[in-house]
Amino acid sequence: MDGWQTSEQFENSPSLKWMADELGVSTTAAYRLCVVFNFATLVTLILIPLRSKLPAMFRDRTEFIGQTLEDA
Repeated sequence: MDGWQTSEQFENSPSLKWMADELGVSTTAAYRLCVVFNFATLVTLILIPLRSKLPAMFRDRTEFIGQTLEDA
């Protein structure tokens, strides 16, 4: 897999070792913290723009389901 790094390569990176030393945790724990932080960041960046649209989407979906049940 040229161009792609494995998790082992990330776990042994100097920046991750530095972070682990600063936090006082193992490199595995620091790696997992980074993965969780990255996931939370992505979810946040996706949900913020959708926050104002989600209630209307759910309301429309609920009305559609109710109308479909009535028609059946």
